[in-house]
Amino acid sequence: MTPQQEEGRRFLENALRQTRQADCVVTLRSPVYPEFSGVSHAIYYQRHTEEGMLRALELYRKEGLWLRFVENQEGVFAYSVPQDYGVRGGYFLRLYTVMSLGEPIYEKELKYSEYALGEGEYRGRACLKVEMRMPESLKKEPMALRGFTNVDLPAPSFVSPDGVLTEEQNIARVKAFLRSRPCIRVFLVDKASGVVVLRKEFGEEGANLFQQTLGECNFSPPWETLPHIFDTPPNLHEEVLSASDFLLLLKRERERTRSAKSFLGGAWKTPLRKSWGWLRQHGHKVLLGLGLLLIVGGMYGRRRMFR
Repeated sequence: MTPQQEEGRRFLENALRQTRQADCVVTLRSPVYPEFSGVSHAIYYQRHTEEGMLRALELYRKEGLWLRFVENQEGVFAYSVPQDYGVRGGYFLRLYTVMSLGEPIYEKELKYSEYALGEGEYRGRACLKVEMRMPESLKKEPMALRGFTNVDLPAPSFVSPDGVLTEEQNIARVKAFLRSRPCIRVFLVDKASGVVVLRKEFGEEGANLFQQTLGECNFSPPWETLPHIFDTPPNLHEEVLSASDFLLLLKRERERTRSAKSFLGGAWKTPLRKSWGWLRQHGHKVLLGLGLLLIVGGMYGRRRMFR
């Protein structure tokens, strides 16, 4: 490993670690989450403490705060603010922008990649640019690629009885692998905080496999004004495995609440609705009868007065 490679490896490794541990509050405008539609903006909170990392993510819609995800010493939680309904568990970490920016890279990839360092800028902040490339010498050797990335190459469509792959099959496997794996990674690292603020990954043919930016970030959060942001949510119910499970429970809870309201409403609305229909049909007869009773009653009263 050349001194430049070693410098690049050490710098990037430290930046990824710092990104996962930095205190910050990040605001994301119009974020895209496959499971959660209609999100106007999101706010991500991350704090490093002696007990461990604290993380929270709030998703907002135009009506206000919608969902809150919390990771603390007690576990991982999801909570719907409008429905006052919470769950425990679930793999929600991938929702966290900072987590994806600081995701670790396999040790051998870090060690044997080629690095180029330069200057960059992000939202007016001075940055260092790190470009990480897979060595060209590895792209022709399936076994070397396997050891370099710790990922198996795709299986061939046909294997001969003796289990030996042809040269064409090996070439096809390598090409398919390089199209879907990062061969070039580009990072922008904020000089002041040491945090990765932009991360891009490209395949062999230049396909953009991944792109993430940090967003509007405050690296000196006023935690004293956010004393309960990492608290365990109230009204916890079932334990879930994923965000889709959580949304399914919220849907069922809405349907249950709607059915209960419909039943209670129908208990008094149905007789009233029937009575109103009867009055609309026979009301004129009732009024005529009441009028006759008033006339007869009046005449009877006058006769008694003059006796």
